[in-house]
Amino acid sequence: MALDIRTLLSQYGFFDFILPFLLIFSLVYMILELSGLLKVSPDDPVGRKLSILFSFSFALLSMANINLVIWLLKFIPNASFAVLAFFLLAVIIAAFGRHVPGPARAILGLIVVGIMIWLAVNAMNEANVNFGFVGLFGYIIDFLIQSGLLTLIIIFLLLFLIVYWVT
Repeated sequence: MALDIRTLLSQYGFFDFILPFLLIFSLVYMILELSGLLKVSPDDPVGRKLSILFSFSFALLSMANINLVIWLLKFIPNASFAVLAFFLLAVIIAAFGRHVPGPARAILGLIVVGIMIWLAVNAMNEANVNFGFVGLFGYIIDFLIQSGLLTLIIIFLLLFLIVYWVT
């Protein structure tokens, strides 16, 4: 009988508890450290300890919400694939040595945020989790996808970006 590391890690709750906990902890800690919300000065050791304590307790309390955990388990694989794709796109743009103008950066940023929001809503629909606004937003996105309008909007935006970038 072969030992499968994925099965072993899943059996001990690595994917169900530890990975979502680490994600929530690291995101909250990063936000607190970058904002300096709990610090008096940039080198404040007490503020750093408070940030760690708050992030740890927030992540533990978040793990009690099973809907959040299920949503994270559906969202993380798709989001990591999307982040990898955006990173590769940035590497390709940098490899050609082209400078992306400010408005094109803003549009690319909005596209990235839109795709991440769509992935989050899609993960909520897959996990049968409803947080209120998701129903209307999901209905609009589904209508755009089913009618083919979303494809046309993306094509025209990409054409506009290419023309703007070249000229």
